[in-house]
Amino acid sequence: MLLRYLVVLATAIAIFLVGALRPAYNFDIVGYVATAHYKQGLRGEALAQRTYADVSAEIGPARLSALLNGPYGGTVRSDPVSLEQQLPFYTIRQGYVWLMELAHKAGVDYARSSYLIAAFFQAVSVLLLGLIAASVGVSLWVIPGVVFLANYGELAQLSTPDAMACAFTLAATLLALRRSPWACLFAVALPLVRTDFVLFSALLMGVMFLQGRRLVAVGGVVAAVAAYVLNNKLNAGYSYLTVFHFTLIGLDPYPAKLVVSTNPADYLAAYGRMLKTVARSPHVVIYFVAACLAIIHRKALFGLLKRAGGRDADRAALYLLLLVPAAFVVAHLLLLPIYTERYFAYPASLILLWVILMMSRSGGLPAVGGEAARY
Repeated sequence: MLLRYLVVLATAIAIFLVGALRPAYNFDIVGYVATAHYKQGLRGEALAQRTYADVSAEIGPARLSALLNGPYGGTVRSDPVSLEQQLPFYTIRQGYVWLMELAHKAGVDYARSSYLIAAFFQAVSVLLLGLIAASVGVSLWVIPGVVFLANYGELAQLSTPDAMACAFTLAATLLALRRSPWACLFAVALPLVRTDFVLFSALLMGVMFLQGRRLVAVGGVVAAVAAYVLNNKLNAGYSYLTVFHFTLIGLDPYPAKLVVSTNPADYLAAYGRMLKTVARSPHVVIYFVAACLAIIHRKALFGLLKRAGGRDADRAALYLLLLVPAAFVVAHLLLLPIYTERYFAYPASLILLWVILMMSRSGGLPAVGGEAARY
């Protein structure tokens, strides 16, 4: 018994060490360090010089030059105006930036804190995944494999808030499985970590509404949307169309002046590229197997959803391990058609847990009726 928990703990420690000792030093380290200094009052040339000095001290001048090359990166480095115009993409990640500031007050420089925070939260994500597995009856021995297939290691290495968002979604899922109203707090906080995760907040509140916690659910979704709107407004976040164009049609070193495309072909091409990316992702195997199992056991699953009694643990597991993650993936891809695996570590890991749960139940899903469905 104890050995299984030690396996989960060892996996969490390994993920933290991967992130802390082998950071990716991705482009966003520049944006978040600049954001932290911007919030301290630096502007223009002073902001640029301080940002690049801090990042260079952490990753080395050669790697910094490699990050900031080409027409886009070169302009960002050479023109302080361009650098400042990148910041609205980062200032809206309030929760992550707040933690960077807190770490800085504790003596950790901004550049290093950007990936140490990610390593910490991804290690926490492993522990939360283990608790979720234990809650639904999945063996803890599978956790290292799930973590590997869902690519948790990459999130731990990146200077982004993706690991923090992953941890928050898993914490909210665990609390919702236990029917705790505290799940609402994580749902409300998520848009301050990653604005696009307001989709998860809305989906989770929908599940809580179906569980009978209607007042909490309605209040939660209203608060989450309000947090999303206020966060974007107070931090001068760019519009949805600007983000879409910048991310999927063409990087612009001056996004504040970006002219959004009106050519439908540009948008259709983005969806076409997304489908190719999804097809190449290792996550597609997880989704394919889950879809096959759902189709095979569709009658029992539909029966389970129709059963009375929102307290049914199997029904909650079906919602939170399969339907909410799957709906999150679909909604996210429809709104922003790009499949970057770091955005989808949360749904991939939970859907994989659901697949393992289904395959581990001897006899599968008997018809709903006299005998309780063995979901």
